[in-house]
Amino acid sequence: MNKQVFELKHPFEFRGATYTKFEMRRAKVRDLRNFSKGLDKDPAGAMERVVADLIEMDPLVIAEMDIEDYAPMKAAFEAFLKPLASDEDES
Repeated sequence: MNKQVFELKHPFEFRGATYTKFEMRRAKVRDLRNFSKGLDKDPAGAMERVVADLIEMDPLVIAEMDIEDYAPMKAAFEAFLKPLASDEDES
């Protein structure tokens, strides 16, 4: 399975662990379903949770990440959604 590696520009420590990079797996249908469930109530939180799921990390770790490091991971998930948006446009 292909994983995308994100080297952190701003490594950080949280609960005694040091984070310097994250590996993100490809999104699955269950990730999309879980993301969609929380979208209406808390869009930012839903995105944090799906990114946490994709890098297989506790969402509390994501909350401590620098926004400059978070943005490319968020964009990577959004890229998975683009084919779905184009399918809906054609319907």
